[in-house]
Amino acid sequence: MIIAALLAAVVIGRLYQIQVVEHRTWADEARRLELSGAVLPYDRGPILDATGTPLVEDAPGYRLELDYRDFRRGAPLGQVAHARSTVLGRPVTLFDALANLEAWATELVLLAPGELHDFGKGAGLRGTSFDIPATERPFDEQRAGRASDLRYYVVALLDVDDDEKGELRRLERRSDTRDSYLRYLARLRDVDERELLADLRAQWLASVERLRVLARRLEWEGEESLGALPIGGAGSSAVEDGAFTALVSDLEGWRRSVEDAASTALFRELYGFHPGRIAPATLVERFDLDWLERRIGWDRARVASWAEQARFGYLHGWRAGYALPRLLARVRLDGQRPDAEHFASIVLGAFARGRDFVAALDGRPTSWRELDELAVLDDLPRVLELDDDDAATATERPPLDPLDPAERELVGATLEWVEATRWIDETRAARLYSEFVGELGTRLESTYGGTLAGVLAADAHRTQAQRADRTRRLALALLDTFEDQFQVALTERLAELAARSPGGLLTLDEERRDRLSERARHLIKDYSSRAVTLHDDPDYDVVFLLTRDAEHYPGVRVVPVRERRTVPRGPEGLPLAQELVGDVALLDANGEIRQRAKSQRLKDLRRDVTRSDTEERELAELMQELLRRDELRGVSGIEASFDAELRGANGYQERIGLEDVYGRGARDEYLTAVEDGDAIRLTIDPDLQRAARETINRPRPVLTDPKLDDAWYAEPVGAIVLLDIQGRVLAAASAPDSSTELDGDEEGERARIVERVFGRPNTFQPVGSVYKPFVALWALDRVPDFDASFMNDCAVPPGKTWAEYEGLRCHAQYGHGQLTLPYALAVSCNPYFARLADVIGFEGVVSVGYDFGFTESTGVLAVGDEIEVGRGLNDWGGRTFEFDDRAQMDLQLRRAANGLQVVEASPAQVARAYLTLARGSRVPLRLVDAVGDREVPWGEPVPLPYARASLDELRGYLEAVTNANAGSASDTLSRTQIGHVVVAKTGSADLSSRTEDGGAVRKHTWVAGWLPAEDPQIVFAVYVHDTTATSGHSAGYVARDLLQKTAVMDWLKERGYEQNFAPYEVRIATGRLANPPRNPLSPR
Repeated sequence: MIIAALLAAVVIGRLYQIQVVEHRTWADEARRLELSGAVLPYDRGPILDATGTPLVEDAPGYRLELDYRDFRRGAPLGQVAHARSTVLGRPVTLFDALANLEAWATELVLLAPGELHDFGKGAGLRGTSFDIPATERPFDEQRAGRASDLRYYVVALLDVDDDEKGELRRLERRSDTRDSYLRYLARLRDVDERELLADLRAQWLASVERLRVLARRLEWEGEESLGALPIGGAGSSAVEDGAFTALVSDLEGWRRSVEDAASTALFRELYGFHPGRIAPATLVERFDLDWLERRIGWDRARVASWAEQARFGYLHGWRAGYALPRLLARVRLDGQRPDAEHFASIVLGAFARGRDFVAALDGRPTSWRELDELAVLDDLPRVLELDDDDAATATERPPLDPLDPAERELVGATLEWVEATRWIDETRAARLYSEFVGELGTRLESTYGGTLAGVLAADAHRTQAQRADRTRRLALALLDTFEDQFQVALTERLAELAARSPGGLLTLDEERRDRLSERARHLIKDYSSRAVTLHDDPDYDVVFLLTRDAEHYPGVRVVPVRERRTVPRGPEGLPLAQELVGDVALLDANGEIRQRAKSQRLKDLRRDVTRSDTEERELAELMQELLRRDELRGVSGIEASFDAELRGANGYQERIGLEDVYGRGARDEYLTAVEDGDAIRLTIDPDLQRAARETINRPRPVLTDPKLDDAWYAEPVGAIVLLDIQGRVLAAASAPDSSTELDGDEEGERARIVERVFGRPNTFQPVGSVYKPFVALWALDRVPDFDASFMNDCAVPPGKTWAEYEGLRCHAQYGHGQLTLPYALAVSCNPYFARLADVIGFEGVVSVGYDFGFTESTGVLAVGDEIEVGRGLNDWGGRTFEFDDRAQMDLQLRRAANGLQVVEASPAQVARAYLTLARGSRVPLRLVDAVGDREVPWGEPVPLPYARASLDELRGYLEAVTNANAGSASDTLSRTQIGHVVVAKTGSADLSSRTEDGGAVRKHTWVAGWLPAEDPQIVFAVYVHDTTATSGHSAGYVARDLLQKTAVMDWLKERGYEQNFAPYEVRIATGRLANPPRNPLSPR
């Protein structure tokens, strides 16, 4: 009794110690055991048109994933293939298993538990089609593990329940059980053995039939057509279709990729570097890789195949796809060029060992001058079994040129690009130089000095993306050069080490050989359990099939996902404004690096079960702030500009351990609420947008016009923008767009599907004669004694063959003769406006461009201080008035007055300028009406510094462009064509000097204006990129097609403006007038 009382006291004391004194400690331990967290993803906000209808939105969807481990363990096809591989100790493909399914499965279930017991001890194993001899070294042949795997597959093929499985497992513990698994199961079920086998065979074939049905439902397409595929089995002559063949081919590919990935991971863990760093032939020749054959069940050919894949994966996947983008993401830019010193350290960081390589990825590389240890070369002596401890040095020659002390001394204190590019081998350097010069243009080749360093030093890179791309290609050339040197040095080093290795092959030391057993099986399990995407967008029938009959499709699962979907519009089901809306993408290398520290902090907080209130608030903030790897972010267009508003905030839910749920201070769960992203409502009118898109992407050629540019109509490039009089963007269409089917043979801008209405062009984009009205306005309003009767004689100067004025040619060879301002506008006479430039001078030509917004962005992203706007949609500010100090200023001003050379703008800028002319005040364009429930504030109008009379006079003159007999747009935009009086100006901007014979030159053409003339409601600009036809034979036709669209006319009719096709002619005076009126126009 005393002893019992003492024991009870001890127990009670210990309980008090645990439950009271150490309560907090054990509570934390319980929470660590039970704690689980789940991220609750938000819906990204939709982007809507003006009617509130989504252009793009997050929508529920499904994805099919494959867990290959579950497939091989649960599907008879996988069971037979892997069991057969286990028996033979070499790879057996799914195709082989399919062709012999019944026979091989039958052979397996006819094995006896005792036979597998003895096989695990080293005995032989015999079946109808195999005879595995006995061995005295069962450990080396992995006999115990193979026997265990075979037991699993045999029992799985028998499709037993839990009770039956327990009975069979008891039999397996005995070595004297000589009856087959099939016979034992038949006894357990009290059925005839032959009937049971027939039922099992039917089940095995049915499982294959279900896979065939799935392949057909998914309309599976493999990379190669393997033809029809027979299903093996007694009496079976069924032939499968190509979809099933392709599915089996992909399953086999995934199986190989699982084995390859696990083997590569195991190699990296054991040796400390990626096997792909070594050339495949060298890897197979120099290294003892028998452990791969034994542990993975490969033969020599399969090992060689893995070595090839590892090398390819390292060069093109890991190095080019992972390491290089992350290394270059950290290259600091100095103006337009990366810093060569830092760049060299980053690139050489790819060859560094362990921590030095990780530091390079983080943007903190060891200086290339201090780098002295390289991966592989300095790793191997630490992991190999060598005859002596003396780590003999490799050849004295440095493995890479920059590591040569003499080279480092030669370079000096600061590395310049001329030294860095000198490291690239001659062939690669010549190829890069040729490519860069071809892209940048031979016009500046004389400034490059014939060297790569000269190209990099030139300020000819137009965009940040182009500079980044050239930096990437330069880095890749350096990496490839260093890789060649590295392989030479590595071959020599391996030969030295092999001479010191037992048996002549590089063998792991004993510690690492011991680690093989515990790691190989784990890695195979780990990698085979990683899901791969089987299908991105299965239809409902497939989802229903797999949900209803999940047990019949092991390894294949339906995963609910949220997808960013473009909403198709119109009878063709095409996206409405994809280039404007933009694209989304998953987190890239730059994003990962930027948030790496915070991501690590979030991981630490999620694992911490003793968080304070402050830390829990921090966790919630980080959960909402950081992008997950599967979270979409905007990368272009509206998606990127308003990414911060479209993004929501992820929720986070934690389920706490049992002690806390039922004990003191218990709580059920911790939850941060999901916050969906805000909707962005645009001003885009869906009907007008569809009309604009169809017009510019499918222009209707005027077949009777001999001056038509058939090539442009076959492959149009250009843009259309429509505005209302308040400045709302009603339509913004580009060609080519996402609906264009490119065949890969396109060149230049036709090969680029980009937003062209607002964006910075990739080429020279002068606006041409659409700039002339603004020059005319300055003259009318600001030049004393100037009026519309100002005369110029557009004629052929003595000794010339073409009409011109001081170097500016007329489009008419023999000129227009004596003409006034209205006539010069109507016929778009270049010499007239060249002379006008001399009259108004620098101030006039330039100031009017500033007044009408040619030097600034359109303001579509000016949405107020409360709304966060990032980089995305490029609202370009133009390249207007970037004069060349080396050229004659007077000539540049004459060209500028004609919208040539120094006046470049986007279609949106041109449209805004004409909106300003129509209104008499300048306003920011409006593309976004609302963000969530916040209305975007309207921009303040800026009055023009010109008299109303001058504006009215100019507007009247522009009616002559469309309605006078000589007007450049009278054949396309007259009232008899459109049904409204259109105010407009055409423009053509040659991209090169005209030839003496007057041959066609390539040009951009424009038309911009508004309608109706009496009460402007809609403003338009049409841009045709790179054509041989003048505006009247290109952009004019496109503008006519646009304004004749039913959607445009209906839009005007809804506002009370009916069409009227009655003739309307404007007469203009061409000669000198004795008493010129202020406005020499006479409409009738």
